[in-house]
Amino acid sequence: MRIGIIHQQHHALCKFCGETLESIDHSFLFCQPVWNVWSLWRMRNEHTFQNKVLNWNEVVELIKLRIAFWVKSKWFESDYSITDFIYRLRSIIQAS
Repeated sequence: MRIGIIHQQHHALCKFCGETLESIDHSFLFCQPVWNVWSLWRMRNEHTFQNKVLNWNEVVELIKLRIAFWVKSKWFESDYSITDFIYRLRSIIQAS
């Protein structure tokens, strides 16, 4: 549960995805909406502090790459490669 603060399980669901109990591991390793926000935040900081020009195609590809690495680290026995996750993400999701 959420660091022992919330005792009712339905209130302890992740506020980003609503799919599982909120935990530190879930929030930082397994929650896809958080990955998307993190990727956008990183790009925003690069734009703000390093004057990097935002390229939305690059943002999308970066999000897919990060998702691929996180998924592969969670389900390392998966038959899919990192490349599969990057280039075939939609078909992998539909097949699941």
